[in-house]
Amino acid sequence: MQVRKDDHVLVVFPSGRMDISQTANLEKEIASYVNDDPECDILFDLSNVEYLHSSAVRMLISLHIRLLENKKNISICNISPGVRKMLEFVDLDSMVNVYNCKDEAIRNLCSSPEENCERE
Repeated sequence: MQVRKDDHVLVVFPSGRMDISQTANLEKEIASYVNDDPECDILFDLSNVEYLHSSAVRMLISLHIRLLENKKNISICNISPGVRKMLEFVDLDSMVNVYNCKDEAIRNLCSSPEENCERE
């Protein structure tokens, strides 16, 4: 997994299977970034994720709630058809912003709640 900062957006690149153990490690790492910089939005680029366990869905929902408290956003991009089905099944795609590509997501993430952003 890679993590990098792009302007005010923390971009997370998980890969493989987001199972229980990978999700636990990812959650700890992201928590440290959020604690260090609560003013950043988070974008998950799932282009290299082949499987999304329910623990990963729980983590995304928990993170979404935590970021909302800081008036920040969580977004997801580059999802495979299988992962998209999972997100739709649990209705996560209605909670978080889903974009086709990373550049589109970064371009559309808001730096403040007053801004108007176009989202899918």
